[in-house]
Amino acid sequence: MAAPEKLRLTAYVLLGDPHYLAASIASYYAYVSRIVACHDADGLSWSGEPLDLDTCLAEVRAADPAGKVDVVTGHFSAPDRPLLESDTRQRQVALDAASDNADWVLQLDTDEVALDAGRLVAAVSTAATRGYAAVDYPSRWLFARRSAHRYVELSSRWGRPAMTYPGPLAVRAGTHLTLARQQGAARYRLDVCARSTDPAQPASVVHEVVPLSQAVLHFSWVRPREEMLRKSRVSSHARDFDWAAALDRWERSARHPWLYALGNPIRRYDALPGRWLRPTTLPVDPPMLAHQQPPAPL
Repeated sequence: MAAPEKLRLTAYVLLGDPHYLAASIASYYAYVSRIVACHDADGLSWSGEPLDLDTCLAEVRAADPAGKVDVVTGHFSAPDRPLLESDTRQRQVALDAASDNADWVLQLDTDEVALDAGRLVAAVSTAATRGYAAVDYPSRWLFARRSAHRYVELSSRWGRPAMTYPGPLAVRAGTHLTLARQQGAARYRLDVCARSTDPAQPASVVHEVVPLSQAVLHFSWVRPREEMLRKSRVSSHARDFDWAAALDRWERSARHPWLYALGNPIRRYDALPGRWLRPTTLPVDPPMLAHQQPPAPL
């Protein structure tokens, strides 16, 4: 499915986490005319930790055969300020740059892979026609990789699919962001059921239903342990919860996914990620670092 002829679509990404970056860009690359890649000029995270920008830039090159990527820099590291405030400031700089000669801007994070970007773009077209300012599109939040194609993902207490919405995945050009990807205008919302499957917003109105197979895959915690420890220091949520306890849960769920899922009904609410989980099999299994993969055979 091609992008609507009159819809000028661009995207932005924040460089800092190279894992799944190339797979993310590749998943929607054909639908955008330009991608703004934004990073801190000093190579630092919002919390002041050094970032692996060389690897990030190698991943971008691996995913940019047509030269659509423009790199934008700025000074975004501010360890003494709230991390989400710095996150928002960097996103706004990137969004403003991506808004040039655009109608709408995709804002997928670098570990989010669109299984069907054409479906997302079609939702953007519908939202634009109906006068909405943003598109809330469902994401499957992946917690751990068990083996090839086999993962553990967020679920409801009873093991049903649970979608997450960290922010609109597309916004009108020129949008003002309020916190990270969030904005204050009316959103067109899609879900995998007619009733909201979002644990954080169970009463949200669903305007359109898409199959689970078309939800975005968010490889949020799918990393080697050393990279998860690194993420605990550089993430904009680095100060939001007990990462040591969360990582213990992460390891248990990967080792014993079915046993963990059986405990969902009796597991109390808590603020740690991965409260209720279920094993799942995915149709894709992208490499974490594309530029390190051997070339495909001729």
